[in-house]
Amino acid sequence: MSMRVNLVKPLLKPAKKWHNRLAWLAFISLFIWALSGLLHPLMSWTGPKLAAFFPPKAPLPASFVSQVPEVLKRHQINQALLVKVVPSISGAVLQVTPDAFLPRRYFDLSNHQELANYDVAHAKWLARHYTGLADTEIKDVSFQTEFDHAYPWVNRLLPVYKVQFATPDNLTIYVHTETNAQAGLTNDYKTQVQTWFRALHTWNWLDDFEYARVLLIGALMLVLVMMTLTGMAMVMTIKRSNRAGWQRNLHHLVAYAIWLPLLGFSGSGLYHLLHASLAQEHGGMRLSEPLVWQDDELNQQVLASKDLDFMLNGLSLIRDPKGQLIYRLSLPNKAAPTAGHVHDAVKAKGKENHQHHQAPARDAIYDGIAISDPALYISAATGQRIPFDDEKLVIAMASQQLGLPVEQLTSSQLITHFGLHYDFRNKRLPVWQLDYDSELGDKLFIDPATGILVDRLIDSARYEGYSFSFLHKWNFTRPFMERTTRDIIMSLVLGLAMLFAGVGIMLKLRRRS
Repeated sequence: MSMRVNLVKPLLKPAKKWHNRLAWLAFISLFIWALSGLLHPLMSWTGPKLAAFFPPKAPLPASFVSQVPEVLKRHQINQALLVKVVPSISGAVLQVTPDAFLPRRYFDLSNHQELANYDVAHAKWLARHYTGLADTEIKDVSFQTEFDHAYPWVNRLLPVYKVQFATPDNLTIYVHTETNAQAGLTNDYKTQVQTWFRALHTWNWLDDFEYARVLLIGALMLVLVMMTLTGMAMVMTIKRSNRAGWQRNLHHLVAYAIWLPLLGFSGSGLYHLLHASLAQEHGGMRLSEPLVWQDDELNQQVLASKDLDFMLNGLSLIRDPKGQLIYRLSLPNKAAPTAGHVHDAVKAKGKENHQHHQAPARDAIYDGIAISDPALYISAATGQRIPFDDEKLVIAMASQQLGLPVEQLTSSQLITHFGLHYDFRNKRLPVWQLDYDSELGDKLFIDPATGILVDRLIDSARYEGYSFSFLHKWNFTRPFMERTTRDIIMSLVLGLAMLFAGVGIMLKLRRRS
């Protein structure tokens, strides 16, 4: 103990001086960010809740594959970003995405007719599924292609439909029809709280003056860091006295408990601010190149119904690395077939049911469900099984989209739940993670069903992510406590920090008087 004091003692005089000079700025800064920080768990505890946490999912007859080329040919569709068969309120329908920011088109697979304005109907169906409001009137539906204060950029997904229900609190849900995902849930109360949170915590009212925003917030964060360090230098060199008042002793004792969380909050907040503002953006979703095909590449005659008498979890049209147009069939059984014709390959593995891991309802939206449906690939031109798998597909897609050579690939793994590197904001599971020994240290996350690059994480963003996740959001607690428990503890720490700062200001005012 004496050695530690001797090492810190030369710092006592400058520590006292700066601790006293920065007291009011630190007090104001702490109250701004502690109070606004408390709004985040408050939104989580008291805001609207989902009735369902995962997209609707229903088995699809594999015979629908034979209908896809007929529909596309009939409606003279030879180009699209995405072509999928998805469950809907009318049963399985063909979903075609013509453009990244246009409504999707839908087609009835039984009569090959286009379903007019069905993207809106699909959005309403998803909204009712997630909210549980089966009979409540829907007041308004709008197509949204930009983020705003009610649907900020952290939600990632665009375009979305904003569906407003005729409820007293104006319950509003944002749904992403391509993934059948809910992208955000709010009401009047949550929107107001979120507005205050962003105004006080991120100072979004200065978004048009980014350098001023970064400079001001950065200076105040630096004040908190300096205040914490100078305070600890004083605590380690000045002994408590029995003659000191209760305020001084309380301030002294609480400092030991509060200095490390305060340093973590302010330091990681400063790092996050500078990285978000100054670092080059590499992440975010990137769609694959548009599919373009000729009529003879989609041959419906070769797909006999006897070869397609099994069920699917999903169906999409993609190109393999050789440029061949293929169908990707997501199967409900655990083990993917390995050989033979389509019919034989599926029948050979039996009917083993897939078990879902049941996560706690509140954490499910963050953790996801550990699902991994095997895939079967068949040629769109011949109907024959292609010896291919998802891993080979996503590696080829990474090479095509970003030019990353296979020689730099260090590892690949299937991601079936949200975690540190791939969080719940992406909404899409399962995906493949590819790690590259590249100059930037790439981690890519690719959806094999569509070829979409869901997210890209480079080393600089990864390090900042560790800092923000562990020091600012306390995600290091996840292995041994629930999210709600963590939020309660963090709230108590923030409350203690404000009490601590208040006592410090009382001592400063008493010295002056």
